[in-house]
Amino acid sequence: MSLFVASLGFGLVTAAVLAIASVGFTLQFAVTDVLNLAYAAIMIFGAFVAYAVNRAGESVWLGLLAAVVACALISVLLNVGSTPHSSGAAQRQSPWSSCRSA
Repeated sequence: MSLFVASLGFGLVTAAVLAIASVGFTLQFAVTDVLNLAYAAIMIFGAFVAYAVNRAGESVWLGLLAAVVACALISVLLNVGSTPHSSGAAQRQSPWSSCRSA
């Protein structure tokens, strides 16, 4: 019976992580019209940071906080480094913006 409960818990946690990832992909694509595949890499990076903090002997909650901060920092750096800065000129349109129906 305990193996069934452990398997059920693992399945629920896995489903929750996949649901969060799919909602993030959908929300990001709906807002920006750009398919951002770095989203998954940032999630994996956050999981690794949380694992490394927990493995170092700290609490799971501190690992969660460190992962959130690390992912936020990486996201900001990717956004600043990959988007062109405009100096009052019109922003560049996405090549796919004319393909989507309004």
